[in-house]
Amino acid sequence: MTSVKFNYVAGTTTSTYSDPTTLRRSHGIINIFGWGILLPVGAIVARYCKPWDPAWFYIHVSLQVMGYILVVVALVLGNSLAGKVQDVDFGTHRALGIFVLFSQLYSGSLLYFEKCEIEMKITTLFVQLTALLLRPKKDAKVRRYWNFYHHWAGRTALVIAAVNVYLGIDAANGGKKWTGSYRLVLAIEVVVILVLEVLSCINRSGDDDSGLQLEGNFHSNYNSGAPPSYRGQV
Repeated sequence: MTSVKFNYVAGTTTSTYSDPTTLRRSHGIINIFGWGILLPVGAIVARYCKPWDPAWFYIHVSLQVMGYILVVVALVLGNSLAGKVQDVDFGTHRALGIFVLFSQLYSGSLLYFEKCEIEMKITTLFVQLTALLLRPKKDAKVRRYWNFYHHWAGRTALVIAAVNVYLGIDAANGGKKWTGSYRLVLAIEVVVILVLEVLSCINRSGDDDSGLQLEGNFHSNYNSGAPPSYRGQV
C-alpha cells in the first residue's frame, strides 16, 4: 500500500510504501490462539474435567477470558487491516467474526431470574466489563435450559469460528503453510476430544453396570418404594 505525505511548509510530497503483512500475520496468529486454542481447550475442560470441582470451573473461566481478550485484540487488528487492504474482499470473514464474537456476549451474559437464590459468576471478558452473570443454582428448574443454551451456543460458535479462520486464511492468500498449521491444531483437538469422549463413555458404562448391580441387591433386601435418589446406595 502506497501512502502520500504532504509537506505544506516546504511544498513537497513524499510517498512511502506500507506493507500490511505484519498486521495480517498478527491478526491471524492471535485469532488462531484465541479461537483455535484457548477457547476450545476451555470448552474441553468444561466437558471432561467436571470431577475436578471446583477447579475445572475456574480453569474454564480463565481460559475463556484469555481467549476473548485475544479475540478482541484480533478484531481491532482486523478492522485496521481492512482499512489498509483495498484489493481483498474480507466481507464474509469480517461479518462472521463480528457475529460469532458478539453472539457469545449474549451467551455469556444471559440472565435467568428464579425465586431461589442465584449464583453470581463472571464468565467472560464482556461480563466483567458490563455486568455479573446471574446463573441459576444447580437445583433450579431453569438450570437445564441454561446449560443447554450455554453449551450449544459455545459449541456452535467454535465451529463457526473454525470455518471463519479458514475463510480468513483463504482471503489473505495464506497458502499451505497457514492452512496446514491450522489443520494440525484442529486435528490435535479432535483426537483429544475423541479420546476423552471414549474414556468418558467407558467410565459412565462402568458406573451404570455397578449401579445396576447395587440396585438389584438393594431391591432384594429392601422396600423398592425408596426414592430414586437413594436407590443403589448401601
